[in-house]
Amino acid sequence: EVFDMVIVQLYEGYSDAGFDLYWGGSEENVGADGWPRQGSARDMTRIVRENIECITNGSWAVDFDGFWGLPNRTVIRVPLDQAAIGLANGWAPAYNFKFPYFQGVAAARAIRAAGAGAAYWSIAEEDAASSMTSALRGAAPAWAP
Repeated sequence: EVFDMVIVQLYEGYSDAGFDLYWGGSEENVGADGWPRQGSARDMTRIVRENIECITNGSWAVDFDGFWGLPNRTVIRVPLDQAAIGLANGWAPAYNFKFPYFQGVAAARAIRAAGAGAAYWSIAEEDAASSMTSALRGAAPAWAP
């Protein structure tokens, strides 16, 4: 083991998580009427859950391109107690579907059920709409170095 914790940032611009959330994960929806669209709370919970399962069940393939001498197309499995899902705060919707935005309560539902960790771009920017920290209170203790 090399890392104490791995944060997978679902909020990166034009990420697969955003494609799943805003375009229903279907290329047929790109350019179609009614798309992109805001995902529902159910969509948000499902997509976060699916990403946690992917990361922790060993089906996450990474192309290291020889970095650190690691083989290409390495399948990564992060133990659940070392996995954290990184989410955007309330700033993300202003970028019109570029950065996926998962409401805190919807995301926390999947994170708590799985027992994974969570992270924000900036906890100081948390607002009432994205209040994941309050939704996660009582969950597993926060990771600390």
